[in-house]
Amino acid sequence: ALVIPQVPKRIKEWAYAGFAFDFIFASISYFAVEGVVFLSFFPLVFLGILAVSYIFWNKTRLFLDGKALRETPSVGLAKTGADGITMTSF
Repeated sequence: ALVIPQVPKRIKEWAYAGFAFDFIFASISYFAVEGVVFLSFFPLVFLGILAVSYIFWNKTRLFLDGKALRETPSVGLAKTGADGITMTSF
């Protein structure tokens, strides 16, 4: 669901949450059974990669939706030209 572009964003959100829970609980399981060993941190590494992926997916989604590009309104902006005349754009 994460790599298919046509999947609705709510499904992707739940897929990210499911993977996050899997990686967190996998790491807890390793800690409980094996103790603090090198392999116990692998799920946390993948959780970090997942977090970076989620952040960039969210930023890309906001950018494509136009929410990140907020244009300043040009109504009522006063500009002073080189000759000292103030112009107002509407």
